[in-house]
Amino acid sequence: MPRSVHTAFEYWLKSKARRIDLADRLVFLRTALEALFLDDGNRAELTFRLATNGAWYTGRNSAERRQRFDTLRNVYAAASGAVHSGRVKKTGEKLLSDGHEICRLAILKRLCSRREPVWKDIVFGR
Repeated sequence: MPRSVHTAFEYWLKSKARRIDLADRLVFLRTALEALFLDDGNRAELTFRLATNGAWYTGRNSAERRQRFDTLRNVYAAASGAVHSGRVKKTGEKLLSDGHEICRLAILKRLCSRREPVWKDIVFGR
């Protein structure tokens, strides 16, 4: 069985478990669908949007935004690799730590703003 199908089957089964909350089941299902229907080529736009939005939302200047863009892009790629191959590179711990920090900053900023960000306005400077 191809690894992507094996991964899809495992996560599809997890998504069927009733003892897990709905949000987690939806994430498991999304993972299964990604394993089946996305390859590295058409995953790029998702990665780009996530990295761009996160960098602009949490970065204070050009250098910081570039660094965060790269970090978020690498975190997403590492997570995708883990989902599809079951393996994480040795740099995974550092990426996880860096990703946690960006996520923490974004959560705090969202809590302080008390409103949903409008990504186009943030990225295009409105």
